[in-house]
Amino acid sequence: MKIELSPRYAGLRRFVERLPETFDTDGVPIYSGRNMVRRFETDGLCLVVKRFKRYNLVQRIAYTLFKPSKAVRAYRYAARLQRMGIGTPREVAYVETGGMLVAQGFFVSLCCDDPSVKTLLVTDADRSTPETRQAVIDATGAFIAAMHSRGILHGDLNISNILYRHRAGSEPLMSVIDTDRARFCRPTTGECVDDLKRISHRRDILIPIVRAYALSRGWDTDETINKTILQLERFERKNLLKKKFKRPMEV
Repeated sequence: MKIELSPRYAGLRRFVERLPETFDTDGVPIYSGRNMVRRFETDGLCLVVKRFKRYNLVQRIAYTLFKPSKAVRAYRYAARLQRMGIGTPREVAYVETGGMLVAQGFFVSLCCDDPSVKTLLVTDADRSTPETRQAVIDATGAFIAAMHSRGILHGDLNISNILYRHRAGSEPLMSVIDTDRARFCRPTTGECVDDLKRISHRRDILIPIVRAYALSRGWDTDETINKTILQLERFERKNLLKKKFKRPMEV
């Protein structure tokens, strides 16, 4: 087992060391899918632990010999994003398990209870005023523009992974989660548009956010929207083909 623990949370070493044993029985489930996320309370701190799906053989070889695993990237990228002025829950630790080859990883961060943009625009949409909705849209577009301008491509930029908090008399606070696919580079316009296409399949949400993004960057709004929609349509067709080829194999 390999562990890296942030020095400021050195007192949590025992908790982190026991995660492979305690993850399934302790804490409160937050998300269950390909990866699993649980919330823990320990030593007066609220922690979120993400357990990544067990890596396949190709990934195990790659993550052992050639590149950092998802857990390692999640930990390192959280610190890097904060240094670059982009909000994300503070990193606490990562854990890797396995023998000769890494088999599975855990990423530990501090809790962030801010609602996602999806919650505000979709799940709880009926509770929002048009003014609140527009404020969320504008802040989201500006936040993504700031990320791209600073050389950050998220890689899974959907509205579930963008968090929003606004207190009266202050500027909105935005942050991102699930950052292990991020890329740090000088992105081209095409790469930025490719990142934008994942915001939402709902055009009534995607288009106004992309418009706010383009305005923040001083780009032509219609051109940026059209390019993003074109990329999304290609993305959707590709996913549809994948599903069609997958069904016969599942029968």
